Amino acid sequence: MAARRRASNSLSILLLFLLAIASLAVNDDSPVVQHDSASGEPTVPGRSLMTASSTSTTTAMETNTTTTTSTTTTTSTTAPQQLVAGVFGRLIAHTLAPEGLEAAGRVRLRPLGKDCGDPGTSVMDVSVQPPCAGHICRGPVHRLGSEVWWEGVRIIHAGVYHMCWCEPRRDCAGLEVGLTGPGCCLEDANFTQDEGWVEVLGPNWMERAPVLGRPFPLALTGTAIYSSSRVLLRLYGEHGGACGEGRLEGEPEASSVTLSEDGVLAAFEARIFRRLRYLVCWCAGGPHAGTYGWIDPMGLPCTSDLEFGAEVGVVVPEGPHTEDLVPIQAVVAVPFSVEVIGDGLVIGDRVRIV
Repeated sequence: MAARRRASNSLSILLLFLLAIASLAVNDDSPVVQHDSASGEPTVPGRSLMTASSTSTTTAMETNTTTTTSTTTTTSTTAPQQLVAGVFGRLIAHTLAPEGLEAAGRVRLRPLGKDCGDPGTSVMDVSVQPPCAGHICRGPVHRLGSEVWWEGVRIIHAGVYHMCWCEPRRDCAGLEVGLTGPGCCLEDANFTQDEGWVEVLGPNWMERAPVLGRPFPLALTGTAIYSSSRVLLRLYGEHGGACGEGRLEGEPEASSVTLSEDGVLAAFEARIFRRLRYLVCWCAGGPHAGTYGWIDPMGLPCTSDLEFGAEVGVVVPEGPHTEDLVPIQAVVAVPFSVEVIGDGLVIGDRVRIV
């Protein structure tokens, strides 16, 4: 009887031991490593698994929070400033200089991928046109607290630009603030204050090589394009000028641009009649009408050459030469020859004398 009681007790102890092991297995909260479907990186449900190129120490807390100490300097996550290509607008920088000294500071826009202080930082990007519009090549004329800004700045190419500020000091500031220094912003290394990015909205750059006189499409793709957006073609160089300026006499007759008949937004059909290089100039239209200080009497945007301030492409045609032609001497009722020189010519092309 005693032997049977001891066996029963042993069996009870064994069952309790097995139940304890099973309970530990059920309550085990060790994380299950999964893989993110987008990046392929391993992830842990309920916790952060950090990957970084810099040296860092990460402690995973049981409250699902992560504390990170990093030896690198992180960049600002502030949203970029936005302008529209060809439209005059405002650019903002920040300074800790005493009130009035900010006029000795300078700002520069640099292409994407160029860091502040790199070689060339002291030179303004050529996309800022006119070069000193809004006083942008000099010190700011407006200030409120630590913010300084320029009004009437125009960037003619859509894209993203890096903005760099030169912080002024009393020991180098010059005549613009009533001091006698040589200037604080003479070298690339002076423009080390990173003011983030400037995003310029507008159409993507295009290049076309049509045949002279034949219609070809000009379809805009990109951002800030409206149903009232328009394009015109401007002769480049000595025969014409820059986008946003009035066309010369005879220049409008050198090309034609009409809205496409298929009803597609911002799709145009163009022809060119001189074998020269053309710029594609864009007017944003939409809510940006009237940025030149006047209102069209018809209430329509994009009615003046001055509003087509953005350069969005180039057109270089093929076909016969049209410039500096030698006059043909002919006698009435006597046959004569006509020679056409150029590229893109094919058998079957014809000329007509009118």
